[in-house]
Amino acid sequence: DRALFNDLEHVCDDCYNLYRTSYVASACRSNCY
Repeated sequence: DRALFNDLEHVCDDCYNLYRTSYVASACRSNCY
């Protein structure tokens, strides 16, 4: 489902914007979806 993927992608982007580390960006996506 493309809409669900986009919602999850925004969550990861928002998380990255809070911490600004590449580890957070990759860790969010690693076992999320």
